[in-house]
Amino acid sequence: MVPNVDFLPASYRRQREKKLRRVWHRAVLGVFGLLILAGTLQQRRTISNREAALATLMTRTTTLRNALPDKTELDQRQVASGHRATLLALLQLEEKPTSLLSAVSTSLPEFVSLSSLRLSREKILKQAQPPQRKKTSKPSELKQPSPVEIDLARLKEQRNQTRLVIQLEGQAQDDQSIARYLKSLQQTGLFRSAQLLFTDGDRMAGMPIRRFSLVLHARLPSLPSSAAEEVLPVAPVSRESTDSAAPSTAALREERQ
Repeated sequence: MVPNVDFLPASYRRQREKKLRRVWHRAVLGVFGLLILAGTLQQRRTISNREAALATLMTRTTTLRNALPDKTELDQRQVASGHRATLLALLQLEEKPTSLLSAVSTSLPEFVSLSSLRLSREKILKQAQPPQRKKTSKPSELKQPSPVEIDLARLKEQRNQTRLVIQLEGQAQDDQSIARYLKSLQQTGLFRSAQLLFTDGDRMAGMPIRRFSLVLHARLPSLPSSAAEEVLPVAPVSRESTDSAAPSTAALREERQ
């Protein structure tokens, strides 16, 4: 076997190796440069697409914002809706006189009849509370309430400080019938209390009867009939109302005699 003999000088081989290294170095730099250029172009393309999408969204947002009413008008509508909801809730909590009158009439036992019925509102007596120190505020911070808010506040105050009272007068066969009538009224759950003001004996068509007068305090509608109601002091019945009803019975006796 004939060995390979290199007759080229050593300097030529060194120059050739340097030339190859420079070629590979330039090739690697070119590849990295192409990758960087491709990445930069992709980023610019993405940014351009995002800017176009943002411009489209801004245009659509501006169109929708122009189509919507003013914020002040929306706030006014919101306040008006709140007032309407409050008024509706207060009206729904109003005692229904028809249901109370129905309970009064359907609870009548046998041999008991009514001669008069009066509806009125009575103030609820509240316990005196120690005065609380009010925070002072600057006149600029005070907000003047609107007429609607003033009316709603007055309506709330009326609902919280008054309740419906029914005064009944009638005649019964005996005291047991009156007691059964009182028990039937209390079992309806519509009245907080049913009190007997007075009862007196009388005669009608030669038969003995008992004339009576009742006062019924309607239950606060905000409380369920099954729940325990807060104890509120009842305004005492004036003696004048009792005395004014008694002469009417005496007058009837004198007329019959």
